[in-house]
Amino acid sequence: LPATPASVSPVPRGRHRPLRAGDRQHALRGPASERRDPAAIRFAAETVLSHDLAGETALAAISSRLVQANNDDLDAPIRVSLAQLCQTLSADCGDLLLLNAANSAWTYSHHWSATPQLRFPPAEGPVPIGQLGWVWRQLLQLDAIMVRRVDGLPADAAADRQMLEAAGFASAVFAPLVHGGQILGCVVLGRTRSQTPWSDGDVALVRSVADLFATSIERQRMQIEMSGRLQFESLVGSIASGLLRTPANLLDPG
Repeated sequence: LPATPASVSPVPRGRHRPLRAGDRQHALRGPASERRDPAAIRFAAETVLSHDLAGETALAAISSRLVQANNDDLDAPIRVSLAQLCQTLSADCGDLLLLNAANSAWTYSHHWSATPQLRFPPAEGPVPIGQLGWVWRQLLQLDAIMVRRVDGLPADAAADRQMLEAAGFASAVFAPLVHGGQILGCVVLGRTRSQTPWSDGDVALVRSVADLFATSIERQRMQIEMSGRLQFESLVGSIASGLLRTPANLLDPG
């Protein structure tokens, strides 16, 4: 892959931490003009703690909701969880996209936005992989990516930039849904205000929720597959039982 531009950051995978140690130290120190102001230091510390608590609380609630969800109906738990994730991180829009069976297009699954006009992708219908080709190449690394500035995307991401700008995004986070080393889809969060930066902790939270979505979707798929197999075996058993009870002289030898 080409060198990653400054406006794009792959975030190392790890346990969810709303802010890294470096983030904490910077937040606690603040600008040089404020470093000796006890009130500013106290305010920064309270902001960090509040951010931490909000992220951990949201992750615990989303995890509990999805674990307890009925596999026959994941729609509401995923929809509510996506909304909670967006509101916790002050995102203006959030979408869950799934890959089709041929891995050739993204299909819309779930959506939340602060205002009705915000939506990603901005148009209805499947999105060919090529229209988000740069994003797809990054997601193939099976990790989340942070787009600090949409207008700072590299030249080979022209199609991606056009789609993100059409949705009104100034910055975005993409986190893949991964199961068994395969990408099932991705979670996309966008902000329309470029002056509001994402932290590594924000990205880690999106990634953790994407992992939970992937687990839930795969669990539902396995249950549907198992249910279909059991129905087939039951049908075969019924047919075999009926044949055994049928007198031999009534069976068609041909």
